[in-house]
Amino acid sequence: MDSMSRLSSRFWTWYAIAWVPYLATVLLAYLASGERRAGLALQGAVISALPLALLGVAVVRINRRLRWTPASPARFLAVQAGLALLYAVLVVTAQDALFVLSWARRGTLSLASIAPAIVLWQFLMALILYCAIAGVTHTVEIQARLRAEEERSARARALQIEAELGALRAQLNPHFLFNTLHTVLALVREDPERAERALEQLGDLLRYALRVQQEPRDEATLGEEWKFVADYLALEQLRLGGRLRIEADLSPEALDYVVPAFCLQPLVENAIRHGIAPRAGGGNLAIRARLEDGCVVLGVSDDGPGASEDALRAGAGSGLRLVRQRLDALSAGRGEMIVGPGSAGGGFAVRLRLPARRPA
Repeated sequence: MDSMSRLSSRFWTWYAIAWVPYLATVLLAYLASGERRAGLALQGAVISALPLALLGVAVVRINRRLRWTPASPARFLAVQAGLALLYAVLVVTAQDALFVLSWARRGTLSLASIAPAIVLWQFLMALILYCAIAGVTHTVEIQARLRAEEERSARARALQIEAELGALRAQLNPHFLFNTLHTVLALVREDPERAERALEQLGDLLRYALRVQQEPRDEATLGEEWKFVADYLALEQLRLGGRLRIEADLSPEALDYVVPAFCLQPLVENAIRHGIAPRAGGGNLAIRARLEDGCVVLGVSDDGPGASEDALRAGAGSGLRLVRQRLDALSAGRGEMIVGPGSAGGGFAVRLRLPARRPA
């Protein structure tokens, strides 16, 4: 979406109003020069201002598409210089052509009226006004982008908080805690070491969620996110046992790149809750991560009953919808989330594609 689309109407209104003082100044200059006929003075002022204003519309539209890039400032300035010269030449040509037509109609055509000094003044004035129009356009454009970025950041922060609370609620769900603690209690006598390890994993899981919530940060490395999910899976395996079969294939180099915090756990939870836990025989959960064409690609799939076409079109649940929204907010539209059936045509799969970026 164009960053100035919401400002277009107001921008163009002020653009038109801004030419009124210029027109009045030129009109006064004609009257002060000895032109006693107000109609001819107004005609001369309109001929002077009209090409500047109309060609200025093109200047605005072109500059809305030009972006300053710190990596190549010379190229940006060279383009601006070329556009300024082209604008000035077109303005002077249009102004003088209109003046010639006006004089010809009155039968007062005189080449002396188009003196080099006048042409030079027209040319310099056009250059100055190009700089003013381009400068104002870039200022408004930058302000609009900053406001859009602030709105995006605020939305991302709100979604992060919602994701954090959702993750905490998932882990603090009484049924989840009851099953986990009941299993740990049974292990205390049979396998104390495993029971102790399960309690440590539960503590690590809650500490990570609280730490991300308190810092506050929108992103974590994939390695941190995977450690969090691994603890979650270990606790779920206490409940589901052999019914939850996990296949994890995460490329080691991908673990160093940043991803939105709490982007992986909702996908895993969704697969377990809807695709594996309801079935007596359980199911297989596959988690994959790799680097591909400058992007981090995450995939979570199960071999459960899958989702209906309506569910696929709707994004398959509030948890996945929240992940999609956070992905859009934090990656400024450069991320991608695809939901659909698993690779074998059954089950359910979610694929995230994120720009590869290391921690700042």
